[in-house]
Amino acid sequence: MIDEATRTELCKEFKVNPDQCGDYEVFYQTVLLKKVQKKYLSHLVSSVEELINKKRLAKNNESPAETDKKNDSAALNDKIAQLGKFSILLCALNIAKAKTYEFEAGVIIAYNENSVDSDKRILIAHELGHILNINHSDFTDTQNTANIFTFFAINGKNEFYKNKASELIFRSESEIISKISALCPITQSNQKSKIR
Repeated sequence: MIDEATRTELCKEFKVNPDQCGDYEVFYQTVLLKKVQKKYLSHLVSSVEELINKKRLAKNNESPAETDKKNDSAALNDKIAQLGKFSILLCALNIAKAKTYEFEAGVIIAYNENSVDSDKRILIAHELGHILNINHSDFTDTQNTANIFTFFAINGKNEFYKNKASELIFRSESEIISKISALCPITQSNQKSKIR
């Protein structure tokens, strides 16, 4: 929870009342953060989905490179929708380790809900290795190759957290507020959004 000085600074800088600030804080802490914390390896999962979807497009004689050159994401999304987008869902269950269940539209990776977070990440990455081997790469799908993929996936995330993440961390809450104000200035209360 943020302290009173930060709350006051937020309200003043972004021209909101304390109740609005409190409502967002409670929503973030009690709803959104719990969901974010359960999205293990979400960048990796979405990257594997994207690779598989682009390969499925290519198999149907539509070059992903040609679609990308058009810079028309709507056309790419339409093509994927026509094919049925391949999706990877994660599901915490009371199982021994992890298991992948395949469906026409994608897979569900079930993992042990009682494992420690670092183990969950390894189990999920291992299952992603199988999924990538079967649906995208020319690699033979074995436990061995899934483990190799797991190493590179977990090590890549580990290196990011050790080396790159520090560049993304702000020194204080005030610095975050200042950066938001500089990039997304507020000139009046209830300023209208540009999104419509």
